[in-house]
Parts: sequence; structure tokens; C-alpha cells
Amino acid sequence: MGHFSASNNLISFVPSVFGELKNVKVLELCNNKLSSLPLELKGMSKLQYLRLSSNILVTPSVALIKGVLGSIDPITTLTQLKLLDISNNRITDLPTHIDRLTAL
Repeated sequence: MGHFSASNNLISFVPSVFGELKNVKVLELCNNKLSSLPLELKGMSKLQYLRLSSNILVTPSVALIKGVLGSIDPITTLTQLKLLDISNNRITDLPTHIDRLTAL
């Protein structure tokens, strides 16, 4: 599977099993109710296009205050990303290691 889309649903979490989808290059989860991403997402090492717009994702620092596990930190391990769309969320600053995403 090279492309997975679950946009325009009422999804409130991404199951940790997504980390096992190692051959997915495009993941679209726009227009849902996601507030964080599972740490297992880092297993999607071939991911090149990640669209997460129009959710309720939060900044890592806000996640710590609210006790939310995950936030958007897992994206910093996806070094093959060429496109990252996190627009229309509740993100006020980027993860510390966003500079690892040199293909963006």
C-alpha cells in the first residue's frame, strides 16, 4: 500500500498499528479530530507526504501541560518527508527537532 487516506471523518486518534505500515508513502488524515499522533508513527520510515490539516493537533509544549501523549513530536523522525501539512490546527510552535526533516 503506497497511499492511505482517512480524511473527512471523525477520527479522534491514530491507532498505534499505523507504525507497521512501513511502505506507505502518502498519509492523509485531514479534517478529523486528531489531537495527537502515536509515537509508533515513527515506524513509517518511507512516508513522504503527510497531510494533517484541519484537526486539533497541539504543540509539544502544550501537550506536556495538558498531559497529552504524543502531540506532533513523532513527525521529527520521518526524515523522508517532502510535504508536511499541519495547517489549521492548534500548533503554536514546532517540535524541537523539526530541522531533521531536510527533504521538506
